[in-house]
Amino acid sequence: LTSKRGSETYKGGAVLKINASELCRLAGVEQSGASEEDGVSSDELKAAVEKFKSDFVASEALDYMAITDGRHPAHLVKVEDSSLFRLGVVDLSSDQTLYPIGAGDSVAAGTLAAWLHLRDAFKSPLADNCREALAKFRDGIDIEGIDNASSDMLAAFAFGVSCGSASCLQAENSVVDTKDVVQLLSKIPCPSTC
Repeated sequence: LTSKRGSETYKGGAVLKINASELCRLAGVEQSGASEEDGVSSDELKAAVEKFKSDFVASEALDYMAITDGRHPAHLVKVEDSSLFRLGVVDLSSDQTLYPIGAGDSVAAGTLAAWLHLRDAFKSPLADNCREALAKFRDGIDIEGIDNASSDMLAAFAFGVSCGSASCLQAENSVVDTKDVVQLLSKIPCPSTC
């Protein structure tokens, strides 16, 4: 992350995947909730993003911040202009046991795989059922004024969030069943701006 946006050496595509509570701690923003399970408020999240951008030089090389918050909505930040997109998550609360260890890694891996597919479908690491589900989700993004790169990143992040949720359904860490990923992605509400 040494090339700044707009420089000759900048190639684009740098994304930071981070948990909302971790971002708040890193930025020195206090959370109002008693624990991480309470989630981060929209105001806390916005303050943490702006503090991160002002305090860390690495933010000059980032295009996006992909922020997860456990069972609460995820957010994608377009760093250049601080555009903030909200991404709902599927409620997994039920009688079944959930295994959240490795879910963040699954989000990161799924986001990267989907982003690679959207950048070059010929080099896609995704299975056919995942490609179809991702294309359907991407085509359904209807946010006024959003650019194509941000729509792609938002769809890739939604795919990643689905991978993270799917990994919670497996007893083994960071393992996903693509059928679960496709089903969960189809249940994610249409993203919106904040």
